[in-house]
Amino acid sequence: MSSFPPVMSHPQEIHELARWLDEHLSSVDPCGYVQGKTAIRDLFCRELGMSMAEAEDSVEALQQAGALRFEGDPTTAGFEPNARWVVDHPVT
Repeated sequence: MSSFPPVMSHPQEIHELARWLDEHLSSVDPCGYVQGKTAIRDLFCRELGMSMAEAEDSVEALQQAGALRFEGDPTTAGFEPNARWVVDHPVT
């Protein structure tokens, strides 16, 4: 079961989840905008026991905090060879 709250509302929670994701992102292929975002969501579900809705909300919270970003053009449907999701230090 997830040790992270279903809604990431505090900066510390964002930092903790970003740190966790940074350590585990290599276990999925985060290439492509939709494919990578889906892989991250599924990782949260599988490894942290989050529901799909909780995982989607967590991905969105990480993005809004600047802790997770897509390096590439999301409109290319993943055809850019180096377009990937990366974990950054969240903005608080």
